[in-house]
Amino acid sequence: MTLKFQLDTLEGVDETTQGMYVEKDGKFVLNIEGLPQPEDVSGLKSKVQELL
Repeated sequence: MTLKFQLDTLEGVDETTQGMYVEKDGKFVLNIEGLPQPEDVSGLKSKVQELL
């Protein structure tokens, strides 16, 4: 069985599997320990726009 990383709803997902998801920003994401988080690059993006 393949698990999707992000779901819009937990409808149709097995109850046991639902416990593996957490709600974040209105979506359900697979709760994975040790998953690297994307770096905040907003400062870099704004500087690029400023220089262009």
